[in-house]
Amino acid sequence: MIIIFCAISVIVYGIAHLFGYRRPTKVEWTNDNYSIALNDYNRDYSHIIYLRITGETDAEDVDPKDIKIEISNPDVCQLEYDDSGAYVTYDVKPLKDGFADVTATYDGVTSDPITITVDMGEKVTTTTTTTTTTAEPETTTEAPPVTTTAQDPAETIVYITASGDKYHNKSCRYYDDTCTPMTLQDAQNAGYTPCRVCGG
Repeated sequence: MIIIFCAISVIVYGIAHLFGYRRPTKVEWTNDNYSIALNDYNRDYSHIIYLRITGETDAEDVDPKDIKIEISNPDVCQLEYDDSGAYVTYDVKPLKDGFADVTATYDGVTSDPITITVDMGEKVTTTTTTTTTTAEPETTTEAPPVTTTAQDPAETIVYITASGDKYHNKSCRYYDDTCTPMTLQDAQNAGYTPCRVCGG
């Protein structure tokens, strides 16, 4: 019985290829958004996004020169090809605050966009000088400059797994290199809740 089934499968496969059947090509990012919030701790961190290509040619067999990347706002970020395996991997190079939609086209098929949001983490410093005059008009006392630094609570970085609705910190057992970093504020706004293991 198994031999008959195998023989029928081989015949069907052969007939399909004889008449030019091809598995349709699919091009898709593994996430639909990716946030980069830079701070003193992750300035040298690699910001990686993954592209899945399936069809007659799988991602590991794709020549990266055959993939066309379109960035809606190239002033915000650039992409550099990194590697091919189960996915085609790109390193995102943040340039300035903002967001950009990125699409990939391969074999005539264009992916849905991934939205990349960049926060360069630049601090805003303001200096205030106060001058007071006493009863004598010639005497002026200048107060020392006061420097204030705006601390944005949105700078805390948490990590999101490809599936699930929790956010994690880097020491969590659920964290790995495929996790997506984003600010705590963005994670909460997106409906993620803290992991029960690490507390986020």
